[in-house]
Amino acid sequence: MNSLRLPMPRKAYKGKYGTVYFNSEEELDRWEEKAREHHITFSTLAKEALNQLAEKKEARPDLIQKCSELEDQVTQLQTELRLKTTLLTRLENDIFKLKHSPFADIDQQDGARTFSLGLIGLLKDGRVHDSEEILSLLGIDKKDFEACRLVQNQLAALANHRLVTETSRGWRWL
Repeated sequence: MNSLRLPMPRKAYKGKYGTVYFNSEEELDRWEEKAREHHITFSTLAKEALNQLAEKKEARPDLIQKCSELEDQVTQLQTELRLKTTLLTRLENDIFKLKHSPFADIDQQDGARTFSLGLIGLLKDGRVHDSEEILSLLGIDKKDFEACRLVQNQLAALANHRLVTETSRGWRWL
């Protein structure tokens, strides 16, 4: 039964019909078979499929709006994370400076001074580390002059105690 292959629709359908072109006759046969499986005409199957597609399209603006809201939220959270990360870095630098303030004066010999365990652990790994790498691995902002000076003074004090040496490539534990 090849009723879909009529050259023109009946007059009763004038102005209410559309034409569907398939890539092959086999594809048309497959869709006609699907219609027969559901005991409906091909036209009914096509209208139903188009109606379902239209219903899905109507829900799509909600999805687009939700996606847009989520993208805005992600952007806001990324900005907030950057700010909090910057604040955390500053606070960690401040803690480092307060903890190691006795090293502000390299010539000071009075009182107990506690070396940075992070610095000592880093130097004890057996590798040679340049000053920039040490600052980076300790999480010290190289623009923070005071914190950098405290690290340099600790390195100098460790060198005075003959625990580290400065080579042309950087600092090395002895």
